[in-house]
Amino acid sequence: MAIRRLAAQHTQQADAWLSSKGLNAQTLTAERTVVQRAVMAAKTLQREHAQLLKSRDAHTLEEFQRAAATKRTRAKITDGFCYKVLNISTAINRQLFAAHKKQFKAQSTTSNKTNTQSNTTQAQ
Repeated sequence: MAIRRLAAQHTQQADAWLSSKGLNAQTLTAERTVVQRAVMAAKTLQREHAQLLKSRDAHTLEEFQRAAATKRTRAKITDGFCYKVLNISTAINRQLFAAHKKQFKAQSTTSNKTNTQSNTTQAQ
C-alpha cells in the first residue's frame, strides 16, 4: 500500500514538472521529439526571456504555442516550424551567454585590479 501511495505521489510530481515545461504526460510518448523540444523552448522563452525577444520572434512563438495548444493542431506542426522556434531559442541563448561572458569579464577585471592594488600596498 505504501509503495502505491509513493508511486502515485511521484507520478503527480513528474506530471507537474512536465506541465511546467509545457508537456502533457499522457501524450508524451506519442509526440515527435522535435515538437516536444520546441514546445519547451517556446514556453521557456516566453516565461523567462520575453524582454529579449524581437516582435517578430514573439509573434512566431505565439503562433507556435497557439498551434501546439490542441492535439489536432499539434499534429499539423511541421518540422520547419519547430526548427524556427529552436533557432530563436538558440539566438536568445547566444545573447545570454555573451552578456554573461561580458559581465564575468568585467567582474574578473575589477577583482584583478583590486588584488593588484592590495598586493602593491602590502609590498610597500
